[in-house]
Amino acid sequence: MLPVVAVLGIVWIVAGVLNLLQTLDGGGAQVAPITARDTPHTVVEWLRRRDMTNDDRRAVTDKLIFEGPALRTRAARFFGLMLFSTAIATFGIQADSTAVVIGAMLVALLMTPIMATAAALLMGWPSRALRSVTLVGGGALLAIGASWIQSTYTPHIVAVGSNTQVLGRISPTLLDLLVAVAAGGAGAYAVSRSDVSDSLPGVAIAVALVPPLSVVGVSLQASQFEYAVEALLLFVTNPVGIILAAGAVFILVGYSPWFRLEAQREQIYRSFATVDRGRRRPTPSRPARLGIRDRPGPDHPTPPSGDA
Repeated sequence: MLPVVAVLGIVWIVAGVLNLLQTLDGGGAQVAPITARDTPHTVVEWLRRRDMTNDDRRAVTDKLIFEGPALRTRAARFFGLMLFSTAIATFGIQADSTAVVIGAMLVALLMTPIMATAAALLMGWPSRALRSVTLVGGGALLAIGASWIQSTYTPHIVAVGSNTQVLGRISPTLLDLLVAVAAGGAGAYAVSRSDVSDSLPGVAIAVALVPPLSVVGVSLQASQFEYAVEALLLFVTNPVGIILAAGAVFILVGYSPWFRLEAQREQIYRSFATVDRGRRRPTPSRPARLGIRDRPGPDHPTPPSGDA
């Protein structure tokens, strides 16, 4: 009975919010009230009217996507900061220091390519999606390798088996996924709105992407393979939650408007298929395609070449 009451309550809340939004969109004019029965149709119609200006969409894309003349510079900065963040996180884990680990969360830029993946998948940009996923995977491998090397040559102040920083990251739960979902939504909203971009450091602290990777490296070095697998599972949970929530927020703010999703459904499916093929069957020819510009949407000028 309780789940039914909760669902009905959510429907009525949504209907109330939509009534308020409809009134605001109508400039305060009298409009017909929305009932619970009308809610699904009204939600779809409201989403169809949500759209971001081309300039705003391009600004968000430039923040998230690594491409063009600045690709090498941004990629080098990304991997450099990943190394620094991993070093700080590994030292914090070895010393069992929460404050040091929090500092490491503020340094890494891993959140950016994860949200770029969500944006590219929604907009139907296969090569941009694959490039972003490659950055996430490369950054994760770099963090694991660097933490393994660092823990090999530096002392452990607290043993791995009794380290609270390790033990707190080897038992992923549904709550961890919910935290990632909330952080992904907040991050996407902050990226989409320049007036709330100051919230991004707090989002980075909340989701904690690098510390689980450092735990993987430290656990591998200590031959605690079960710990390493569970910490890796926690890391994988975070990007999944971030991508799901960021995608929903990008639709709500109009970055990927509903009418575009309906009109370019096949191209969006192709983006998902491209990422899935790159994940399951990596080939030597893949890296050569990473610099190829994507086929443009209506808000992008025609690039030199499109996706194959």
